[in-house]
Amino acid sequence: MNYFKLNKLIFINCIIFILIKIIDTISFLSNIDFNYIKYCLGLSSSFNYFTYDLISLFTYMFVHFDFIHFALNMMSFYFISNIFLIFFEKYKLFVIYLFGGITGGIFYVFSHNYFPVFENQNGLLIGSSASIIAILSYLTLIKPNYEINFVNFSFKLKFVTLFIFLIDIISIPNGNPGGHISHIGGLFSGILFSLFELNNKIFKTKISHTIKSRNNKISKRFKTNIEYNSEKIELNNKIDKILEKISTSGYDSLSKFEKDFLNKNSNNL
Repeated sequence: MNYFKLNKLIFINCIIFILIKIIDTISFLSNIDFNYIKYCLGLSSSFNYFTYDLISLFTYMFVHFDFIHFALNMMSFYFISNIFLIFFEKYKLFVIYLFGGITGGIFYVFSHNYFPVFENQNGLLIGSSASIIAILSYLTLIKPNYEINFVNFSFKLKFVTLFIFLIDIISIPNGNPGGHISHIGGLFSGILFSLFELNNKIFKTKISHTIKSRNNKISKRFKTNIEYNSEKIELNNKIDKILEKISTSGYDSLSKFEKDFLNKNSNNL
């Protein structure tokens, strides 16, 4: 099935979302604090907690607590992935999803521990946005002029991605700054992945050309040896005929050309 990986990723997100909402309901009815579950699954901005619980770097990208957040991400993911799978393999979708989520998470944690504005603040990152933007940015670098049709308008993919990037940049001071920074991390990871893939193709091409060049040189060398041996046999045959003529009629019977030829090739006697 062409959309196996896509369906699997959305299925995982859906199952986790449903389980979280069920646990949230049970916690509410039982008067139990639900924040513990959030911190177990989400990615903490605390660097100490991050190094202690690295598994959250993977779990957070499959976790949504708010229905609107979940629905918007899944619709965006479905739309972008359908375009992605027109051009690329299914496994690559899954790899970039994970790589984008991890990179976005790293951007989030390091920004909270580097920029002064986040000092003494503890945040929690959840959602698949960074992963989705990573897929979008990778797709944009490979197919920048692909057109997306919306109602009666069409937009090139590169302009859509640029618009999303600018929105994230200008939205940082206006709320959820860590989330927007993680989006930028996801975008960066898509670019990084595409550049790595491009360099890998260039490297393989150079290796292939080097091997072909060496094979051609070996082939030429082998061909030259054959020609050399053939010429040597022909030369020896001519010398043998001249020597046979000398033994039959004497040296004086040779023509000037034959004498010169014999003197020139005397080393082969």
